[in-house]
Amino acid sequence: MNRAVKVFSLLKKRGEGALIPYVPVYPDINKTMKVVEAYIAGGADMIEISVPSARPWIDGPTLQRYHKEALMKNVTLVNSLKVAELVTKEYPEIPIWLIFYLTEALSYDPEELAEMCSNAGIDIVDAPNYPIDDPFGLSKALEKREIYMIIPVDLSTATAKKGDPQYKVLYNILRAARGAIFLMLAAGGLAGIKKEFPADKARNATNNLRRILSELNKDLPIIGVTGISNETHVRKAVKDVGLDGVMMGSAFVKKIQEGASMDELKEFTRLIKQATISP
Repeated sequence: MNRAVKVFSLLKKRGEGALIPYVPVYPDINKTMKVVEAYIAGGADMIEISVPSARPWIDGPTLQRYHKEALMKNVTLVNSLKVAELVTKEYPEIPIWLIFYLTEALSYDPEELAEMCSNAGIDIVDAPNYPIDDPFGLSKALEKREIYMIIPVDLSTATAKKGDPQYKVLYNILRAARGAIFLMLAAGGLAGIKKEFPADKARNATNNLRRILSELNKDLPIIGVTGISNETHVRKAVKDVGLDGVMMGSAFVKKIQEGASMDELKEFTRLIKQATISP
């Protein structure tokens, strides 16, 4: 069974939300692994490893800066998969997500890329702009290897009801979904550090998603992404809205860019994880 599916099931039984922090990949794999170690020591349930892109359209300024600097240092998918291999070896119980954009996906034959992901120990692929109808066969190739491709849904689409123009789009997304659902909480789906958390809109969207998933006889975890920036946001997302977890990028990467020590990064992770548990 896919490791992410197992961990989501375990966390649900414990009444916890999943914490999935974003891993920036550096030319020095030791530096990257120190970040991973800090996350896991702080209580991260899973990690999402990045693949630098020239067109990270969904990301805010913090992650765009990371992408630019990583590309200038020739960090590629190969580097990211090497990190995944090492994490799988050292932390075999930790599920690994891999995020890349369509440009990177189309650089490889789908079967070749799926096999590379499988060999590296990837459990979930997050490809924000990959078409839901899988025209290149990548999603199918991944699923043959028990790797699931996540499909993101923005707040506007997630609240669509029967008769709304977006409802068919939403229904098709949920019908195709495997592994989990990403609910994009920031306006327009654009990531980055935000001051406010849209609790009411997120709750309406989550309830609507669960209703349609039930109609489809599916029980998939719904993960909040984009714009989740602190413990308060996380607590609202998991405890008030009822999301099954959060994936956080900018808040963690900003700490690293500002020179946080690994002990400080571990403590920040601990505080965020605690917010997925505390009432």
